[in-house]
Amino acid sequence: MFKNYLKTAWRSIVRSKAFSLINITGLSIGMAASLLVFIVVKYELSYDTFQPNYNRIYRVVTQDKFDNDITHNAGIPVPALAALRNEFPHIQFGALRSTYGSQITVPSATNGSGNKFIEATGIFFMEPQFFNVFRYDWLAGNAAVLKDPGTVVLDEKTAAKYFGNWKQAMGKTLLLENMLPLKVNGIIKNVPANSDLPLSVLISYEILKEYG
Repeated sequence: MFKNYLKTAWRSIVRSKAFSLINITGLSIGMAASLLVFIVVKYELSYDTFQPNYNRIYRVVTQDKFDNDITHNAGIPVPALAALRNEFPHIQFGALRSTYGSQITVPSATNGSGNKFIEATGIFFMEPQFFNVFRYDWLAGNAAVLKDPGTVVLDEKTAAKYFGNWKQAMGKTLLLENMLPLKVNGIIKNVPANSDLPLSVLISYEILKEYG
């Protein structure tokens, strides 16, 4: 019986070639578009779900009230961190601050002024406690190195960009904004693309307290 259905369908297609071509083309485009939308939506909804506790992680923001509007700022005033820790001792907090368009200078034997990189994203000042909330794999070092204000941690691809490979990066010194020397004391594995935190250059949060 199924064979007869196929024969009937084939005869119908051959008999009305133009009409069949339009239908088949439309069906193909519709299926391709549906599949594309599914892939995009699935990817967007997957952001940061690689974190083991992603459904328990929250970002604290600032709510600004205006006469006819309410907006939310991605950050909070610096003193709020100590206040939150005091008011909610049972919650783990990990503070970080991002910077955009900062310059990193890597000393070079062939270039007296060093190799300079403008990093549009990926530079974060962060506390060691950040890694109590988020889980990342360490290739070298650990979160405790971020207690030192002169420390920087790189992800694998950034270390390779600066020094050729991540193993050569350990112990080397970078210069932030042509004034702050930072020693590479840790390397983490590359962060997945579907993350709101594209960690590349991780600088000790303590340096903000020292230099503002």
